[in-house]
Amino acid sequence: VRQVVEGYTGKAHNGHLYLTTSPTEDVLAVVGVGVVNGERFVTTGLLVRLVGDFVIVEHDRNDKSVLDALLQAGIPRDKIILAYAGEPVLEAV
Repeated sequence: VRQVVEGYTGKAHNGHLYLTTSPTEDVLAVVGVGVVNGERFVTTGLLVRLVGDFVIVEHDRNDKSVLDALLQAGIPRDKIILAYAGEPVLEAV
């Protein structure tokens, strides 16, 4: 999962996209820092949580959905929860 999320980092049109993680690496986020029309901005484009054997996508603002990238990496669809799209996040998860 980390490799997939890292694929969304790097130089962007108006700045740079960085991978940030929690100390236990169970929360991964891609944060963008840049300048548009002379104004600095910071935004979170992707936030993924790992809970048990589930990948919970809390936020995804990318042109190429992280769902597609996770599936291409071999993660089964039934282990991916798109919380941002309204898919239920089980209380135990």
